[in-house]
This record gives sequence, C-alpha cells and structure tokens, in this order.
Amino acid sequence: MDLTVDALSNQCNNVFNDSLMDFNKGNLKARIRMVTKYAIGRQRQLLVIGITHATEALIRLTKRQDRALLQE
Repeated sequence: MDLTVDALSNQCNNVFNDSLMDFNKGNLKARIRMVTKYAIGRQRQLLVIGITHATEALIRLTKRQDRALLQE
C-alpha cells in the first residue's frame, strides 16, 4: 500500500511540480485501500462490507456526513 501511495505522490510531484501534503497522502491511502478491497471483492464475486477505517469510526465520519459536507 505504501509503495502505491508513494508512487502516486511522486507522480503528482512530477506532473504538477507540487508535493502532496500529509493530510492528502492519508486521504489517498484510504481511497487506495477502498479501491483495492472493492477490486478484490468484485474479482471474487464477494460483497464488501465494513470498509470504515478506524480513524473514521473514531471521529464518527460516515458516508451521510461526507455527502452533507459536499452539499454545503
């Protein structure tokens, strides 16, 4: 996972001549983790459940809250 995040972060640096902030790297890592779980689930014809990261659960971030923030 870290190799993928580092590769994408380096690519952003090369293309945009700007490095990702730590917060954005963390966000990228969470999204890569989610995409990986869904890809494996789809490949094996499985349903992915409970993809909430521990930090998101700790701060009580949910899909509903995420959508609400986007609508503001």
